[in-house]
Amino acid sequence: MNEGRRDRRGVVRDRGLQAERTTLAWSRTALALAGTCLIAARGLIVHFGAWTVAAGSAGGLVAGMAILAAHRRYRHWARDGERPYRAAVPNAALAVATVGLGLAGLAVAVAALG
Repeated sequence: MNEGRRDRRGVVRDRGLQAERTTLAWSRTALALAGTCLIAARGLIVHFGAWTVAAGSAGGLVAGMAILAAHRRYRHWARDGERPYRAAVPNAALAVATVGLGLAGLAVAVAALG
């Protein structure tokens, strides 16, 4: 019978694929965000100029941050077998950046339609 792997405290952990699936899901989400930002920047540069390039770059930066955070968490989990310490500041910064990009996209859509 397979007991699993013991962590540093000697507790047996079920080493299922949950962490890997979560990492892959975040990677897909970040890739979709980066692709959408690049396509929107390319299509809207005629109407909004340099602001579109800045918004597309910010979207790419947020997507990169999400990918790095997801893979860092997975590497920590794979190495130690436990959930990593969750830093509040990077998570809050990522959330604020995502909401900001969403609001900026909404403003661009309203300006383009109106």
